Amino acid sequence: MNNALINLIEVYQLLDRALIESEGDITEDVNVLLENFDGDLKTLLDNYRGWINFNESQANMYEVEEKRLKARKEACGARIVYARSIIQEAIEIAGETKIKTDNASYSLKQTESWKVKEDINAATKVVMINRGFATFEFKPSVSAIKDAVKNGTLSETPEYINVVRNTTLTIR
Repeated sequence: MNNALINLIEVYQLLDRALIESEGDITEDVNVLLENFDGDLKTLLDNYRGWINFNESQANMYEVEEKRLKARKEACGARIVYARSIIQEAIEIAGETKIKTDNASYSLKQTESWKVKEDINAATKVVMINRGFATFEFKPSVSAIKDAVKNGTLSETPEYINVVRNTTLTIR
C-alpha cells in the first residue's frame, strides 16, 4: 500500500465509515481495511498512530459540535421558559385559571414540591430511618480500602474486593 498522506487519509475515512456503519464493531470489511496497513512493524505502528490521530481529531470535532448544539438547545429551552412565563403572567393578570383559544387550551394549577432539608441533625436522621421515612445507604470507600492495603493496615486485599489490572499504551 502506498503510504502517501492522501492515501492514508482515504483509508482512515473508509475505516471511519465502515466503523460507523458497523456501529463500532470490527467487521470483516473493517478487518480488510486494517490488513492494508502492511509493512514492517514500525510502519504498521506509525500507520495505526496516524489512524489514532485521525480518530482523535474526529472525536474533538464532534465534541466541539456537541457543545455548540448543546448551547443552542439550552437557548431554545430558555426561550420556551420565557414564552411560557409570558403566557402564565397574561392569564394571571386576566384573573383567569382556564382559557381556550382556537389553537390550544391554557390552564393554571397549583402544585407542591416537597424536599428534605439538607441541614437536619443526626438524631432526626435516625428517627426518619426508624419510621421508614429514609433508608441507610451503604457506600464503601474503595480508595480507603486501597490505602489500607498499600500502607499495611490490611495485610492483603480483602476477599470482597475485585482487582482488575490492565496494561495501557502511551503514545507520545
